[in-house]
Amino acid sequence: MAGYKYKDIIKLGTVLTVGDQKEKFKVVGIMKPNNKWFSDDDYIRLPLEDIDSRFIIPFTPTQKNDLMSTLCMLHKMFFVLDSSDDFLTLSEQIERKALDLGLKVSCVTMAQELQEYKNEKLETFKINIFISIFFMIAALSGTTAVILSSIIQRKREFGIRLATGASINSLKIIIVGEIMLITIISAIVAFAISYLNNYTSISLYKEIVFDLFKDEVLLFILASIIIMTFASSILPIIKINRLQPRELIGGRE
Repeated sequence: MAGYKYKDIIKLGTVLTVGDQKEKFKVVGIMKPNNKWFSDDDYIRLPLEDIDSRFIIPFTPTQKNDLMSTLCMLHKMFFVLDSSDDFLTLSEQIERKALDLGLKVSCVTMAQELQEYKNEKLETFKINIFISIFFMIAALSGTTAVILSSIIQRKREFGIRLATGASINSLKIIIVGEIMLITIISAIVAFAISYLNNYTSISLYKEIVFDLFKDEVLLFILASIIIMTFASSILPIIKINRLQPRELIGGRE
């Protein structure tokens, strides 16, 4: 079967020679357009591939009797069953044949493999969440410490502001603004580094990762900035609430 893109190039009945073994195949049909099939590399993680420019051919006699050909095809061989009752019968036949060939083969349904993949990703997700929380706490602690130190160093400035008519709330706005600015700059730098690393990557999953850089992720980053700003502002705001003009004008600690 020839892909749809060959409909005006190859005529039915044309004999094609393929591979080092010079195997011959007759074109008996043209596939309909917009056909897709599972990726040869990873049918779960990678998107479906366009096969309009490909050929579908049966196993050759050489492939049927070649152990390496069998091994290469094991991870991408699919069977369409009429009912789930056929699964046990077919899997037993395959595993029995594999034993005859000295191979260890297991047959699973796509649903089972997908569930196993989800369980694996769930464990990875839990680890990533733990690491993210750890670094978030470290970032919160660092930002809070820097801002508290800044408040102590700027006591004279804050005292003068209060003495000349500024309110405590205006000082809070200044501090919260500085925290938000630090958080936004950090998020932009982290996002840019992540994007550039993926842009220059040669990974098979490059396009999939690029799909993550969408509006949903930007909204998540925005929410993270707000949460980080709020959490980092708690102690500095408490510190500012305790400031008194009479001790601020006197100088720095």
